[in-house]
Amino acid sequence: MFKLSHLVIFALLLFTSCKQDDIIPAINTNNDWVPVNRTISGIELDKQDELTYDNTSYKTDFYRNLSYNAGLQGNYTFLVLNPAINPEGEAPLWVYFHGGGVGYFNDEGIYQCLKFQDSLSWNKEETYDQFINVILENRLFDNGVLMDNTLSRRINEGYRILVVSYSDHDFYAGMGTEYPNNPIGGQVNGLQASMSAVDFVTTNYPTSYVYTHGTSAGGYGAYIMAVAYYLEGTRLNGIISDSGPLLAETSEIYAEYQDHPDNYHMPNFESEGVIEKVGIFTDVDEELYAEAMVANGFDVPLLGIAGRADPFYNCQLPVMTKAVEDGYDNNVDWLFRNLIGEIDQQPNSLHRVLLMDNTGHVPTIKSDLTASNVVDDFISDILSTNPAFPFSE
Repeated sequence: MFKLSHLVIFALLLFTSCKQDDIIPAINTNNDWVPVNRTISGIELDKQDELTYDNTSYKTDFYRNLSYNAGLQGNYTFLVLNPAINPEGEAPLWVYFHGGGVGYFNDEGIYQCLKFQDSLSWNKEETYDQFINVILENRLFDNGVLMDNTLSRRINEGYRILVVSYSDHDFYAGMGTEYPNNPIGGQVNGLQASMSAVDFVTTNYPTSYVYTHGTSAGGYGAYIMAVAYYLEGTRLNGIISDSGPLLAETSEIYAEYQDHPDNYHMPNFESEGVIEKVGIFTDVDEELYAEAMVANGFDVPLLGIAGRADPFYNCQLPVMTKAVEDGYDNNVDWLFRNLIGEIDQQPNSLHRVLLMDNTGHVPTIKSDLTASNVVDDFISDILSTNPAFPFSE
C-alpha cells in the first residue's frame, strides 16, 4: 500500500505553449489532419508530496490544467512520479494512459457507455488521491503486494512516470471540437490536454526517451498521441498499446453484440455516437487507424497486445459472424489480422503484435510475466537502434 507523507506545497506556475507554426506532417495520409491546437499556459502546480512503496520513497508533482475543462466537472489534471534516485535528474519518460471505456450523450441527452458506468464515470476531474490510491495502486499492487508488471518495472528502472487524466471519456482523442449533446456544453479535449501535459513535462523536466503505454481505452490514447506527434514531425520512441490499439474494424464488435444481454455496453450504444464525439481518429475513412498508418510508413514502434479470452472483445460470447466467415475462431485474431499482415510485409520492422492464449484484459498491468517480458524485449529492440530523444533541442 502507498504511505503518503504530507509535504504539500501549493504554487502557481504559468508557462507559454510550444510553438506549433509551420509544422508539416511526416507522411501523407488520407485525412483532414491539422496540428493539435494546445497550450501549456494554464498549467498550475497544485500539490507536491512523497509516497513510499517497497521501502522506497518517490516525489510526486500534481498539476491542474486550467485551459481544459473536464466533461462535466472540474479540469484536466496530471501526475508526475519522479525517479527515486535523483528525482530532478534526466530520465526516460513513461506516459501512462489508464482505461475506462468510452461514452457519449445521444440525441436524447442520455449517456451511453459501459453498463456499470454513468455520465460522471470519466467526465470529471481526476484528483491527486484518485491518481495515487485508485489509478496507481490498482495497477501496482495485488492485495497489498507489489506486482511484477510493466508499470512497476519502469518505476524500478528509474523512469519518470507521467499519468494523464481521462476526463472527457473520449479515448483521449478530443481536439477541441464541440462536445455533442453535453448538457453543460463545452469541448472534447482529451488529446489536447494529454499532449499539453507531455509538452509541459518535457519542457520542465530533463527528459531522454519518451514512450506511451496505455491499457484498455488508454491503449487508444497511447497510440493516438504518438500518431499526433508523428504527424507534427516528432517521433516518440515507442507505443505499448495493451487491449486497445486503434484498429479499423473494432466498431464491428459494437454492432455484432449490441443486443446480446451479456454485452458490456448499454443496449443502445452505437459506434456512430463515438465517432461524432471523438472525431477523425475513430472515422475509418480518415485512415489514422493502425493498419493504415503502418502501411503508409508509420515508423514509431508499436507493440499491440491482446488476450484471446478478453471479455471486452466479447471473447466469452459466440465468435463474431464476420470472423467465422473469414475462417477465424476468435474475435481477437480476426481484429488484428490486417495489422499483423501489414507488419509481416515490412522487413526488420520494429512493430510487434502479441496475442495471448487464455489471457484476459490488460495483461501488462497484471502479474503476467509473458506480457511484461515482451514489453522489455520491445524496448531493448528499440534501444538497439540508438534512437534520438524526441524533445531534445
